Amino acid sequence: QHLSDYAETKLGALIVFNSALILGLFSIYKDQSSFNQYLILIVVILNTTSLFFAFCGIFPKSKNNHSSNDKSISKNYFYFKYVAQLNEHQLIENLRKDYELDSCNKQLEKDLGNQIVVLAKNSERKFNYFGIALKFTIAGIISPIGLLIFYIYNNPN
Repeated sequence: QHLSDYAETKLGALIVFNSALILGLFSIYKDQSSFNQYLILIVVILNTTSLFFAFCGIFPKSKNNHSSNDKSISKNYFYFKYVAQLNEHQLIENLRKDYELDSCNKQLEKDLGNQIVVLAKNSERKFNYFGIALKFTIAGIISPIGLLIFYIYNNPN
């Protein structure tokens, strides 16, 4: 649950940053030259895309299917990406076998296993969307700088 909360905090910060940047750029848009307006539009498009992915990560997923395809993750029950690869039955059986545990209440174990797996899958999903959104935010900030350098190089006056 803490990892899910942490991912939501990161996504929320990204949403606030992108929203403020977009609103700030729109407030100065009309006063700029056509080239600067073009740069502003690039930033706005990339940061709006980032906002979309950040919002996708914030909202909970109602159906949690197997979400990870990374088979190289080492076996660690405290790592959410590993747990996200399992279903509740696999998690319980693996824990019983690896830690030599006895079953005391199968229904409680099933419910807890399901909750752990769903939280792990949600955390994985949120971190994945955060990574995508962050890449668009960085592209939105860096791409106009590159275009500005290109423009200055071609038009030294």
